[in-house]
Amino acid sequence: MEHVPRKKIRTTKADKKATYSPDLVNRSFHAEDLDQLLVSDLTYH
Repeated sequence: MEHVPRKKIRTTKADKKATYSPDLVNRSFHAEDLDQLLVSDLTYH
């Protein structure tokens, strides 16, 4: 059986005119206490 390359599927198309969301945590992921900072990342490959 041969390896058949699959077609790359793009799930999201970026809107080049859209503005980026602000970095509200300034890339600071340190919290002094519990429940101070919640972050998430949703990435598609």
